[in-house]
Amino acid sequence: MNAQEQAAYETALERRIQGYVYEMNCRALLPMAEQLLWDKGYRQLEKGQEQPGLHTEWRDDDEGQRRIRYVVYAHDAGGQRCALQFVRHEKGGVQALERRDVFQELELIEFVDEEEARRLRDRALQEAEDRDDTKQERRSE
Repeated sequence: MNAQEQAAYETALERRIQGYVYEMNCRALLPMAEQLLWDKGYRQLEKGQEQPGLHTEWRDDDEGQRRIRYVVYAHDAGGQRCALQFVRHEKGGVQALERRDVFQELELIEFVDEEEARRLRDRALQEAEDRDDTKQERRSE
């Protein structure tokens, strides 16, 4: 896969992950997200008071250049369903960054349902290949 195909794949995968809804309620899902972060060395996980979710303490990255923490937002999607977002916060020097971490979300999907994670990857790959085929057809016209 070349760089352009890889970028198309990652974009398609991110889009699929961002729209993913778990077939379980948030109370059942959050302990799994907590375990995933605990396994990565994040301690002092605090649960949200007003809205379901949790956040970690700040910790140094591997190089000691930045401080990182995660905030996990859980949204009741009706019935026994939950939409969940991992937001990564980074501080380093005077720079601060906040971004949704869809690859952390993919790890949780894998933790909950490996087969569903594989399907998401396969669909994203197919979408990226279809886009590439469409671009090639336009060039040949």
